[in-house]
Amino acid sequence: MHSTTALIAALAAVSLPQSQAKPIEARQLGGLGAAIGGTVDSAAGSGNTGGTVGSILDTTVSGTTDSTVDTLNNAVGAVQGFTLQQEEYGKRLKNGPIALGNLYKKFDVDMPDDVYDAFDVATQSQPPNELNKRAAAATSSVKTSTLSSSVKPTSSSIATTSSKVSSTTVAIATKPKPTGGSATATPVNQFDTAYMIAIKVGGNTVYVDLDTGSSDLWVFSNQQPSAQTQKHNIYSPSPSKLMQGYSWNVTYLDGSTAAGNVYNDTVTLGNMNFTGQAVEAAQYASDAFVAASYDGMLGLAFDSLNTVKPKQQRTLFNSIASQLPKPLFTSLLKHNAPGSYDFGYVDTTKYTGAITYANVSTANGWWQFTSQGYSVGSGAAVSQAVSAVVDTGTTLMVMPSNIVNAYYAKVAGAGYSSAYGAWVYPCASSMPNFNLIVNGAAQTIPGNLMTYGPIDYNGNCYGGLQANDNIGVAILGTIFIKSQYVIYDQSTNPPRVGFAKQAGLSYN
Repeated sequence: MHSTTALIAALAAVSLPQSQAKPIEARQLGGLGAAIGGTVDSAAGSGNTGGTVGSILDTTVSGTTDSTVDTLNNAVGAVQGFTLQQEEYGKRLKNGPIALGNLYKKFDVDMPDDVYDAFDVATQSQPPNELNKRAAAATSSVKTSTLSSSVKPTSSSIATTSSKVSSTTVAIATKPKPTGGSATATPVNQFDTAYMIAIKVGGNTVYVDLDTGSSDLWVFSNQQPSAQTQKHNIYSPSPSKLMQGYSWNVTYLDGSTAAGNVYNDTVTLGNMNFTGQAVEAAQYASDAFVAASYDGMLGLAFDSLNTVKPKQQRTLFNSIASQLPKPLFTSLLKHNAPGSYDFGYVDTTKYTGAITYANVSTANGWWQFTSQGYSVGSGAAVSQAVSAVVDTGTTLMVMPSNIVNAYYAKVAGAGYSSAYGAWVYPCASSMPNFNLIVNGAAQTIPGNLMTYGPIDYNGNCYGGLQANDNIGVAILGTIFIKSQYVIYDQSTNPPRVGFAKQAGLSYN
């Protein structure tokens, strides 16, 4: 066996710990040559081959240079793939009206009047630094609203039931118009843990949100005013890496914007270094981004959504896909716990049962597929084709109104609130599972994961499932994704998305 071939084969056989968003260091490689040498002996059938490879590698490691480590990292990654592990990184506000408004803004769709009014009040009532903050603990000084109103229950019959929804009303806090310095009352547990991914751009570590619904890699940088970067890790690019004449501008989340220059630089993901990547350095970011718990976004949708001008750039994933064992990545996001993304391989220990695949349409640049139906709890499946987008950058799940109505018909005390532009219900209500039918298999969200969070001090909750009025497609945000092991696979034509049950998660 040729020595280079033997080395690659050996690297394939040696089991190295999966990275947690940091590259292999030279001190981790001591004695690796001996281990690989033994492996090469077995593969080549010659002790001399293994000894030679092992000796060369250990000699190289003894005086390890950055380029040597990079070569080893990428050789291992090209055979094994790599993992990015989420880390706890501050807190983010759980505000239902803002979350739903964010979704409409991100997909550039006009909000229904109720949704817009609720979003407008919520964003004006919350100081910018409270919208999405990096903080050790939530504040608890917000005063409780003494006003209340009833929730408007649906009065239309649902296809899956012969009875109408109960007319029981739920007392909720109204959303008063902001006056002076007052703020809309929000629950004491209005903050949720934010989980981010650490990557390196150039020589700087930043924490980013991986977003399958956008296609830009942008980060806070030293080119912004200092007031915008005080609470962020920043990218300090070398002027020599500037892509002359290139710029970018993104608008998403709550309609906030960020813009800046583009650099050709090295990006480190897990234990692999990728040179020649388009890194978008912010020169400006609006208040919501400044107050956010992340230092940037890593978009994992398709190239057509990239905002760089005058020529769109490939997404980071598409740029590195040829260097991976397989051109795919997976997400394992969890409820109240850090999750992970695997690149280049499918980890069979992270899911149970079969994987169900669906073909993806890339016409809109999203991971978009068609589901064939749904069911609620133990009820019968209802046939209904729905075009859906898998989006890790969106919190809620939105579906056609008739599906949403059918679900909340099975939730005691649930009703539509015109005050919040959304479905709410008593937090104590028992929530049924929701099953999305994909190619004959039910992709289940356990009922206990269907709630977004409390909406007031009266014991009411904001539903994680809401109507997709005006949007035209269903959006499967983290309410859905946190119950699934998801595979985003570009090894097929067309690409495909796969779903399986998470290992260790109860679906009863």
